[in-house]
Amino acid sequence: MGMKKMSLILGIIGLFVGATSCKKDWTCACSDSVNVYSWPIENVKKKDAQATCDQLTDLYAGTSVNCSIE
Repeated sequence: MGMKKMSLILGIIGLFVGATSCKKDWTCACSDSVNVYSWPIENVKKKDAQATCDQLTDLYAGTSVNCSIE
């Protein structure tokens, strides 16, 4: 296998691995008509951060508070 093909394959594998295991810090921001509340969610994948933020949203069920990931 040529060096160019090997580099291309390794680059594609690197992109795939990097995209599937990207952990970073997120913020769950919840707001009502007056205030904004923020909770840090650290070193997790986006889907895990979203799940945590969804749990905060559930705590405010029935109120005018909306939460989202930033």
